[in-house]
Amino acid sequence: MKAIKYGVTREHIREVKVALTDGKVYKFGSKSVKSSSGYSLKDLIIGSEGTLGVITEAVLRLYPRPKHALNAIIPFPTLDDAIESVPAILASGVVPTTVE
Repeated sequence: MKAIKYGVTREHIREVKVALTDGKVYKFGSKSVKSSSGYSLKDLIIGSEGTLGVITEAVLRLYPRPKHALNAIIPFPTLDDAIESVPAILASGVVPTTVE
């Protein structure tokens, strides 16, 4: 569950330039947020993890660095106990970056 606070990677990539196997470079996406229905070639390229082409440039959405950060390792007796604790953590108002 690494996408709790910031979402998945594709949500932070606005635009990519990709070199395809024919040697041509194409641009997919835009700096604005997608607001239409249909397929997103940008998301397809990102999800392919390099199997459809090589990303040569990317425009990313960035967030300010948090003012405070805390790392915590919390042991639980069982996996079920750990899973059951997640809703309580989120309900407390704490929004963890990751939960593993």
